[in-house]
Amino acid sequence: MLPLSAKTRNAFSQNNLNYGVGVTLKAIVNKAITELKKSGSKTAALDVKTILGHVLEKDDVYLLTHNQDIISNAHYQKFRRLIRRRKKGEPIAFLVCHKEFYGLDFTVNKNVLIPRPETEILVDEAAKIIESNENEKLTILDLGTGSGCIIISLANKFRTKQHIELFASDISPLALKVARKNAKKLGCNNIKFFRSDLFNNKRIPKQFDLVLANLPYLDINKPYAKYLTPDSIGLKFEPKIALYSDKQGLLLIEKLIKGLPKKLKNGGAALLEVDESQINKLEKLCYKQNLKMGTVSNSSRFKGFVKIVK
Repeated sequence: MLPLSAKTRNAFSQNNLNYGVGVTLKAIVNKAITELKKSGSKTAALDVKTILGHVLEKDDVYLLTHNQDIISNAHYQKFRRLIRRRKKGEPIAFLVCHKEFYGLDFTVNKNVLIPRPETEILVDEAAKIIESNENEKLTILDLGTGSGCIIISLANKFRTKQHIELFASDISPLALKVARKNAKKLGCNNIKFFRSDLFNNKRIPKQFDLVLANLPYLDINKPYAKYLTPDSIGLKFEPKIALYSDKQGLLLIEKLIKGLPKKLKNGGAALLEVDESQINKLEKLCYKQNLKMGTVSNSSRFKGFVKIVK
């Protein structure tokens, strides 16, 4: 056989990359990283490693030590489909169907908001309240539970405590399906889930010691593109019902606060994640409802966490 020219070898190699025939892990990784960088990804190498590990069901060590292995065509085609979705800005969590939160691995999909690291502040603050009332029976509700990450993280942290009753609700049956799946997967079987628009489900207990809520607070009437910066383009793939609300983003939060005087026990508290710019308006609303409100986060980056006390 005559030796192939450099041009022919390059063409043959590129053809392999296009069709996944005899392609090494190293080759497809390098190609995908280049593509994602061109599409604007600031984490191209990490994205590719995460996606490939998901496709092959292998860890980082395997990918590093087997980079000359030949990938199967089926794996290659699945990998390429996910890379194309990532190039359009779809969040990694939706591509690999899970996201870590509070040290736990949560299943996520297009029906729930992707858990954010800053929301762990709500879990920390709730834990302080639980620990300070260790000898008292506490009834806790997570409104708009989504993936269930907040209430399940608490259930996991206090799984040996018998004095806590945990409830979670969401208006979306598809979100509740994800939350229930996560609770089962993580062995947190002491949470009662309800479909409800805020407090409207009559099967939910009448009063609570602690209410947790990360409700939608982005203004639905502002131009959608306003929120789609290069760093937040993934928002367009998340459920709008979990992100946007009327009345400058305050509709659901105001309804929640107006319901707290009846739903909180005396001395009870609510912990909310809101937009920092909304805090002054919410403080005035709490005053009208005879509720006390203050911020709870010491972080200079995340100031949109408030504690409301009856």
